[in-house]
Amino acid sequence: MKILIPVLCLFCFLVTEGAHSAENAKVIPFRIGISSQTMGDVNRNDYMAAFKSWAVTVGREQDLSMEVEGEVFEEMEGLGNAFKEDRLDGLILGVKDLMGMVMIPGSVFLSCSEKGLYVHYAVIVHRDSPIKDAGGLMGCKVVTNNGHLMGLARPWFEVLQAGQTQGITKWPGSLIFKENSAKCILQVFFRQADAALVTEDAFDLACELNPQLRKELKVLTVSPPFIPGLFIIRPGFKERERLEMAIVELHSSPGGQQVLSIFQATRMEKHPGSILDPTMQFLSEQQRVLQNSKPKGTRP
Repeated sequence: MKILIPVLCLFCFLVTEGAHSAENAKVIPFRIGISSQTMGDVNRNDYMAAFKSWAVTVGREQDLSMEVEGEVFEEMEGLGNAFKEDRLDGLILGVKDLMGMVMIPGSVFLSCSEKGLYVHYAVIVHRDSPIKDAGGLMGCKVVTNNGHLMGLARPWFEVLQAGQTQGITKWPGSLIFKENSAKCILQVFFRQADAALVTEDAFDLACELNPQLRKELKVLTVSPPFIPGLFIIRPGFKERERLEMAIVELHSSPGGQQVLSIFQATRMEKHPGSILDPTMQFLSEQQRVLQNSKPKGTRP
């Protein structure tokens, strides 16, 4: 979801930026396939109704007018086939989805915050909690959320717990989902939950807004850096170069900066597909670890 909102807002923003210059331009269809796993808790019907109504024009400088259509896919096989058969021009998906499609993109677009491209997940506990390490989370009430950055939080948490289950016949307690990171953190603060699984940035922001949280809560452990989501443009898309330029230059205008800042991003960057390798390697390792450590008769 991290990549989803900035990309869609890019298209919406460019309507107002380029509509005047593109009134007489040829309208080019741009078809985006969206993995359902990237949408988090967004209401799909409301989202798609708004999304399909967007008539998109790419900036005065690019003189490119696009009519954007979006389709949500539940199954990655269908999404991958549509992309390979040129029935889609762009994809919004998670790295985990990409692995399921068995596709290695040459280049990807990623949203970038002030702290960089990567997301770190953190387990938050009360400072006087008896939980001192990951092993102490066994059977505890751990709250999390299905926000737009949380796509790899559960896989990482499963690996974290799997390392503590050798010789244990009971799988650790399940994650309990709340509306957002703030509610998760506050539940730990008020001792309504034992721990919270959120992004490290979300915890830092909460502590900036309420310094008392930093005094009462602490980070138990932090994940490696991950890239949870990405945006891909079909290599054969006719106006690929101009669209790419519009995406990476979004931050160069005041209006573009405003759109990006709403979603805690400062810019969008183009990178080689190999930048996803560490995250994909983690997901492969996750499957191996869970198969080797999961107690028989349980499921992750």
